[in-house]
Formats: sequence, C-alpha cells, structure tokens
Amino acid sequence: MALLSFDYAISLQLIVQVKVDFMLKVLQTLLVGIIVDLYWFPVAPTFAPSVNSKMIMAIVGVLILSLQVLRKRNYSTQKSLFGATFFALAYSACNLVAVELNDTFDFSYASYITTFFVWLFAAYTAIEAIRWRHQKVTISLLTLYLSVVCSLQCIIAIIIDKFEAAKAAVNSIFYISEEFFEEIDRLYGIGAALDPAGTRFAIVLIMIAFVLSLDEKVKKEARTTLVLLISFIIISAIGNMISRTTSSGMILGLLVMLFNTGLYRMTISADSLRMFKIFAPIMILGIAATAILYNTDSYTRSLLRYGFEGFFNWVETGVWTTGSTETLATMWRWPETTKGWIIGMGRYGLFDFGTDIGYCRLILYSGLVGFSVFALLFVYNAYVFITKYRRYRYMFLVLLAMSFIIWYKVSTDLFMIYALLYCFDDEEEMGYTPKFSL
Repeated sequence: MALLSFDYAISLQLIVQVKVDFMLKVLQTLLVGIIVDLYWFPVAPTFAPSVNSKMIMAIVGVLILSLQVLRKRNYSTQKSLFGATFFALAYSACNLVAVELNDTFDFSYASYITTFFVWLFAAYTAIEAIRWRHQKVTISLLTLYLSVVCSLQCIIAIIIDKFEAAKAAVNSIFYISEEFFEEIDRLYGIGAALDPAGTRFAIVLIMIAFVLSLDEKVKKEARTTLVLLISFIIISAIGNMISRTTSSGMILGLLVMLFNTGLYRMTISADSLRMFKIFAPIMILGIAATAILYNTDSYTRSLLRYGFEGFFNWVETGVWTTGSTETLATMWRWPETTKGWIIGMGRYGLFDFGTDIGYCRLILYSGLVGFSVFALLFVYNAYVFITKYRRYRYMFLVLLAMSFIIWYKVSTDLFMIYALLYCFDDEEEMGYTPKFSL
C-alpha cells in the first residue's frame, strides 16, 4: 500500500512538473513574440514619444554583445556585414555632401548609417531572444514568429477600429497620432500602419510562401503548416485593409507557391499535396465567410472595397485602378538641373516637391549618385544571402525585386529583414544542395 502511494506521489509530481515546464515554455514563447513584434513594428510610449522600441532594443543589443565579448564567448562577425556597412556609410556620405552643397540642413538620410546600426543591434536582441527560447535560429523559425506577429497586428487593428475602449487603451499607452488616422480613416495596429506596415507584411508573405514550398521539415509538420497558411490568409486580407502595399507581397507569394509546388505544371509533389490539402479547406471557408460578410455587414464591405479596390474596379469597370495609383500618377517630380540629377537638391523631409514616390524623393534628395549607392546596398544584401543559402536563393531575388517595386510608391527600404539575417547563421541551410529549382 505504501509502495502504491509512493508511485502515485511520483506520478503526480511528474505531471505537475510537465505542466509547469509547458507553461514556462508558453510564457517564454509569448515574451519572444513580443520582442520580435517590438522590433518589426517599432512603437513609442506616450510618456517618451521620441524613443521607440527599436532604439531601446538596439541599446540592449549592444549590452548583450558586450557581455558576450567580455565572457569570451565564441563570437565571430560575418565578413559580409563589412560590405553592407561600407554601402550604408557611403550613402550617408552622399547625402551629407548633397546637404552641404545645397545648404539645406535636411539630414533625413544623411544619418542613414546610424539607422543602419540601430536596426542591426535591435535585430541582434530579437535573434538572441529566439535563440534563448529555442537554442537555435533558422529562417523557417524566424518566418514563423514574423507571420504570427503580423497576423496578430492585423487582428489588433480590427479590434482598435471596432471598439472605442480598445482604441482608447492603446492610444493611452502608445504614441499614435489619433487625429491623423481619424482624418485619413485608416486602420492601424500597435506600431503597424500605412506603407511601412504594408512593406513588412509584404516581406513576410514572400517568406511564408518560400518556407511553405521549400522547407521539407515544415511540410511534414501539419501544425506549423497550418499556422503559416492561416497567417498568409489573414495578412493578405486584413493587411491590404491597413495598407494596399501588402498586395505586392501577396501576389509575389502566390506566384512563388504556384511555381515552387509545381502546380503550374499540374504535377504536385507529395509534400506539396499535403500542404494543399490543408490550404484548400481554409481557403474555401475563408472565401465563403468573406462573401457572407460582404453581403451582410457594411463595415466589412467598406474595408474589403478599400483593401481590394483595384480588384473591384477591374471586375466592375474592366480597368485595374485605385485612388492611390491615380494620385501617384500625378506625383512624378524630377530635378530640373544637371546638378540636381547628379547630387540632388538636399531636401527630403518637408515634402517640398509634393511627391510620395520613392524614386523621386530619393533622387531629388541626393541625385543619381546617392540613389545608385543606396540601390547597391540592397543588391549587395541580396547577393550575400543568395550565395549563402542555396535553397532560398530565389527568395532573396524576389526580396530584391520587392526593394525596387516598393520605391514606385514610397521611399522606405527593406533593411529590417536583412538586419535579422546578418545576426545568425542558419546551420540547417549551410551547404544545402537544392533538389529542384524554378
């Protein structure tokens, strides 16, 4: 009898320990997700609006790295990072020359090297957080975190827009220009808004598409596949309602899955077929729910018509057009002097030229010289990871294309994803030989 009681006590203790370990892992995962979110969507508190989460994470990153060096932990800087630093420094120098020659004192991009290192050290904090939780960092794991973060931001944006109490709570904690968003009537999350959010959504959609179609381990994990597919749908739908820039990543992501799974040849591998078996019912249910809500709920209808305005105009009028593309068509502004074309006008931040178009604003600021150096930074970043990760080489080509596509609308850049990738080596991908290609 005593032996049975002893065995029961041991079993109970093991069950309790397992539950405690599980809860700890859940809490750790949530903490890491918050850290990744604060990196991917920087936000500032209301009591210190000039200091955002990215800056704080950069300081933490410097401290983490310093402690690792002091403890003589095995640490090696990626040599390729020196090349990226060179281009960032050269771009800052070009902008500084443009400012000095034009006597404008507009240092918007002249301090790009500072922005470069802030992103880099903040990324180091995010990557070290993932490594702390999982003891490793991989492209697929990073994609999983980013996809969940973006999905939750989309859901939060709907909650903020739908419930005044939620909006008041968020606006009381985080610095958000409520009057501005009320004026333009746009959805926003916690640090996720307008074209910067759309750019980040687009990047993640592209990454999801490649991970789902190329990573054999992910294909065999139904739960991970399900999370990524649901995230792709949520980001594609609600992300477009926040910023229609998301559609560029959605279209590219769908094309990637079409080609990489062999669907365009009507020959699908067994692993890809497993993914489509999960994807098909989700899509059918999603389309059915969207159709019902579109026809019964005016709120959903207005959001859908804004997010997919081009599609609705195409169906109803036969012409693919949106209000923003029509506005952008009137915004092409170029330098009017040879000096302006070469070194720019040294003005960027005050909207002096009345254009949002990235190509125009960048060239007007520091000319073709500055723009060429900036473009080379992203060509270089793509080259580094194309040669490093053979399986994902086409992903970095698509991200490079995305860099040039995005400048048709805004002057933001994609360094935030490269900063993360510079902070770790995916050992699972090193030396990988592709089994198939496009």
